Amino acid sequence: MKLEKLLENVDIIEKINYKENIDISCVCDNSLNVKKGALFVCINGFTANGQNYALDAEKLGASVIVTTNKLEVNITQIIVKNERIALSVIAKNFYNNAVEKLKVIGVVGTNGKSSCSQIIFDMLSYLNKKVGLIGTNIIRYNGNVFENNMTTPDPLLLHKTFYEMLNAGIEYVVMEVSAHAIYLNKVKGIMFETLLFTNISQDHLDFFKDMETYSKVKIDFFNIANTKSAVINIDDKQGINILGKNDLPIITYGIKNPSDIFAIDIKLNLKQSSFIVNVCDDIFQIDSQLIGLFNVYNVLGALGVLKMLGLKIEQIIKAVKGIKRVNGRFMTVDLGQKFNVIIDYAHTPKSMETVIKETRKLTKGNIITVFGCPGNRDETKRSIMGEIAGKLSNFVIITTDNPQYENCYRIIREIEMGVKNTECQYLIVEDREVAIRCALSVCENDSSLLIIGKGAEEYQNINGYKIPYNDEKVVKDCILEELISREKIKK
Repeated sequence: MKLEKLLENVDIIEKINYKENIDISCVCDNSLNVKKGALFVCINGFTANGQNYALDAEKLGASVIVTTNKLEVNITQIIVKNERIALSVIAKNFYNNAVEKLKVIGVVGTNGKSSCSQIIFDMLSYLNKKVGLIGTNIIRYNGNVFENNMTTPDPLLLHKTFYEMLNAGIEYVVMEVSAHAIYLNKVKGIMFETLLFTNISQDHLDFFKDMETYSKVKIDFFNIANTKSAVINIDDKQGINILGKNDLPIITYGIKNPSDIFAIDIKLNLKQSSFIVNVCDDIFQIDSQLIGLFNVYNVLGALGVLKMLGLKIEQIIKAVKGIKRVNGRFMTVDLGQKFNVIIDYAHTPKSMETVIKETRKLTKGNIITVFGCPGNRDETKRSIMGEIAGKLSNFVIITTDNPQYENCYRIIREIEMGVKNTECQYLIVEDREVAIRCALSVCENDSSLLIIGKGAEEYQNINGYKIPYNDEKVVKDCILEELISREKIKK
């Protein structure tokens, strides 16, 4: 692609040694990926500054450097005001603005992003719509599934994905939009067809420092520069704030407050949820295998998105049949045992509180909760989550959850400080698999074992290594071992 084309809509301060007809072979933000004819964007990151690698990029054959400061290189330099915004715009241009030909649905919020995204994907798929999904763990379209290491991919991967989806015939893309992605301008230049707001609660304060900053990043994203419309959870106080400051076309949903889409006669158990829903005065019954009141909210939000997309009520009612269990989100494991096992991705104080409270409503016996907190993340929430688990559970086992580069015992001790503020009995078991085995050994009839934090993740991140691990697999292996052992004893 010609450099002139690649730089369209980029906010440029100065051009040095500029030649508009330079052919660009690829765009990189990592010098290790540079090849002859590349355009290298110097990103000032959290651990390194790309400007320090400009000479390396030149030696490797880069033709153009994009930077915020003039550098001592002999190739073309494009000086920009904000290198991250420039990268997003350049990535979009490099992939022929493919995103503009797609109907992109963004899901924004602390909790529920993955579930809502999957529900919307399933409903549109059931209607035979060509739809892609960009989520916390995966990128999915046309039967293809790719691993995704970030909630919202970096701009180069993101726009490459849009380009490939468009070429595969995709019409709709459902994607999670994280606060980090908004703040770091990863989604700059994308006009969303609609944005769904789920909720805001404490998370990522290691990065944003305070709730006011974190909330503002999400709330301010809802404007006419970023989306054509919005679907808002009006039962969340920040949803009310979004509604009050916007001229966007908005559909509201909720259960407590008056809204365009709401549910009544809600009946929940550990097998399914059923409720009557009113979608802008069209009323019908929903029976879903999704469990818990929070999943009722997730379904309501998804219904709002389909309504905002202009689907007819007959199509929406039909699409409900396509809703499936969301892997790793309030997921039950039933192998015939006489107690309940629930696996959930909850990793914030609010989501943990919600999950345990929902479990309490559906459990006759005791609740045993197994959880840990990730390393190199918001430290302030560890003792808070420990206290929540202790207050709402009958027994807690504190263990590890992606400690990364941090000492796992330090993380566990910080969680323990919160549990100690309660009267709950607890146990510390560093090895997560052993912790689950211990929990299973004390489960009684009609009790519930809650395994919180990792959901469907297929690894433990320890010292930078992703070691294969999955909560569901561990649970199933343990229960099956016990069942097989009992059969041998009978024989």
